[in-house]
Amino acid sequence: MSEETVIPAEEMLGESDWDDQDLLTLDEAATRLDAEIAACRQRLDDLRNTSHPPADDIGRTQRRLDALLSCRDAVAHGPTALAKP
Repeated sequence: MSEETVIPAEEMLGESDWDDQDLLTLDEAATRLDAEIAACRQRLDDLRNTSHPPADDIGRTQRRLDALLSCRDAVAHGPTALAKP
């Protein structure tokens, strides 16, 4: 009778790429988005209050703020239908 070699899952599948950031709750995501939104608003205010505001930077920062706010709204509405049982 021959002995079977057991191969650990890590060797068969490779190292896991999961980390703590993959497991955000909606509350954690909302908190992080709120912090990013506040920082983005501050950056936008700072850009607008310079003597020669760079229009490209203002436009990019405004688009980022709009995207963050859209994400925040989506998080506030809870999980999508795909995530619900």
